[in-house]
Amino acid sequence: MYVRRLVKAGQASHTISLPKDWLEKNKLQKGDMVYITEHTDTDLMLSPQKRETVEVPREIVIPIGGKDLGSIQRELTSAYLNNYNTIVLTGDNPTALKQVREMIHNFIALEISEQTTTKIVAKDLLNLQEISIPKTIRRLDMILRSLIKDAQAMPLGGKVHESIAFRDEDINRLYFMIFRLLKKALGNPDVAQKFELSSANILSTWYLIHNLENMGDALAQVCSLKETVSSIKDEAVLASLHEDIDIGFKDVMKAYFNHDKNLANQVAGRWPAFADKANGLFEKNKTPDLALMKEQFKQVFSQISNIARIVMDEENAPGV
Repeated sequence: MYVRRLVKAGQASHTISLPKDWLEKNKLQKGDMVYITEHTDTDLMLSPQKRETVEVPREIVIPIGGKDLGSIQRELTSAYLNNYNTIVLTGDNPTALKQVREMIHNFIALEISEQTTTKIVAKDLLNLQEISIPKTIRRLDMILRSLIKDAQAMPLGGKVHESIAFRDEDINRLYFMIFRLLKKALGNPDVAQKFELSSANILSTWYLIHNLENMGDALAQVCSLKETVSSIKDEAVLASLHEDIDIGFKDVMKAYFNHDKNLANQVAGRWPAFADKANGLFEKNKTPDLALMKEQFKQVFSQISNIARIVMDEENAPGV
């Protein structure tokens, strides 16, 4: 590490001297150009050459012969999250190839470019210039609000509406897209700069979308369980649990978007009362389905509480 003292040079700038061995190593002389890139709010990157971002295409081949659909799904998801530009799935498995087409359609900007009886080639067509992480998070927010309302309106013993499954799938697709962008930003300073992400931002954003995705799964599971249950003692308390989730989620996302630590703290403080209410209701209804429903309700509010902690742990957010 080199340490240099700033020297004022004119009205609007300062200078520092560059280490002699670094200049010699890079064959720099008086009058040569050096390039400075703002890496983060506190870091500058100095380079003897202008940095041109040229991404080397990455391809992966996934053999699917003899594999079950779960394994294929996991390998395909891993390839997508690790930002492979081309994913080739190959093998003599006609039944799996039909299912693979559906799997590929669950990933944003992953399109099939070639297909034979033994091979599917999927290309990544994601354009980083068209993506906004804040806008995508707001979209997740709106989808989850609709999912919460659907779960709230669904009666016990009712049929799970098709739109609930579609919304859960939409949440998963957006989650995977943001996750892969965050992984890309970790290894590529230019991508991190494009999205204005520091290492701390990447970590907190990942934890946010992780909790939002888990919320979607838990809410879909609540709806599935309500389909199998025809009655429950004290349905008013059940309705109250749904209302607590609706209000808690709206409040925590408001706190997140406004960096409101006070509101986030209030939401996090509601968790013990919610857990007690859920435990009390389902203690009176001791069946396996209702016991599982209780855990899913608690899971949803636990995710809300986790998001509140993200806001409270923001170092640069307004103080409590």
